[in-house]
Amino acid sequence: MSMKKNWEMLCRFVLLAGVIAFLFKDTSFLTYATSDGKKTLDKFPSVTQTYFYATGGADTINLMALLPEDCELTSYALSYVGDVTFHSAPTVIDDKLLYTVDAGPKDMTGTITVTAMTDNYTDIPITVNLKLSDKKQVEPGYYIDTAWIANISRIFIVLGILGLAVCRRRYMK
Repeated sequence: MSMKKNWEMLCRFVLLAGVIAFLFKDTSFLTYATSDGKKTLDKFPSVTQTYFYATGGADTINLMALLPEDCELTSYALSYVGDVTFHSAPTVIDDKLLYTVDAGPKDMTGTITVTAMTDNYTDIPITVNLKLSDKKQVEPGYYIDTAWIANISRIFIVLGILGLAVCRRRYMK
């Protein structure tokens, strides 16, 4: 295989890797409009929280982080189903869900459903699944930041395009 083909294949691969990374980061294509002009999400947000059964626990969940960026929020509605009891009932204050789970028998479960009512989206149910377990929850030591993925994907796309341009100029003589 010639040097030209090797460089061109490498540049195409880098470009393709950037496009794929960008598509995995950008999930805005998962929405569609309804007849009343409001957008609808294809997949609704969900969170699972596990607490040690002997102690329970308190938590704060940023609801705006789970909603689309262009969401024009108006209000929230709460509902709860399950066996888990609360020391302080779930409430929404400043776009954050606050609650304190009581201790109880292991394997108790519950679900808090927060319905976000917006101006430009149909109602968005956010599901928070709760579970009391005999295992303590361990915080992950790392996470993948979607902004980092977006920046890397842009770099790959630019490098791929530049590489293809250089290959075409250099080897098309």
